[in-house]
Amino acid sequence: MSNAEAQFCCNTCGFKINYDNKGRRPKYFNRDLELLEDAYTMRDPFADDNLGGIILGSDCCICKEMVCISQNCSLFYNKRYCRDCSVKHVDEFPLDLRQASGGLPCDRKSPSFIWPSGAKCDDLLAAFVTCCLLFIHSDKDCSEIHFTLWLFVS
Repeated sequence: MSNAEAQFCCNTCGFKINYDNKGRRPKYFNRDLELLEDAYTMRDPFADDNLGGIILGSDCCICKEMVCISQNCSLFYNKRYCRDCSVKHVDEFPLDLRQASGGLPCDRKSPSFIWPSGAKCDDLLAAFVTCCLLFIHSDKDCSEIHFTLWLFVS
């Protein structure tokens, strides 16, 4: 694979970085882990055991453009949607998702996107990333991860 072929570039924010793998079973993650989408991933440069990975993004299921996992750039609901496609197709999302997000699932240009529990989306994202890192770097089961997430946002 040439360097040009191995570069991830978010179509929404312009974030660029070289990636190591695209698929559902990234080589730097636990071999039992299968992602819900074909994602662009890279080795975590801070992982000592060479088993840490970072998910960069995926392709939008509608326009097929690369998009990063930032809450400002994409939404994952069964599939990955870029911000523009999620706004164009907002009526296709479940009503409770639209209500929880304040109307548009991915039109978040300000930190006013609030989940029903009152936790800001940035807090939930930080909790999710923390839990993913715990899962990737340890043998914790899902109940411990959900417990950690609950403690983090409560």
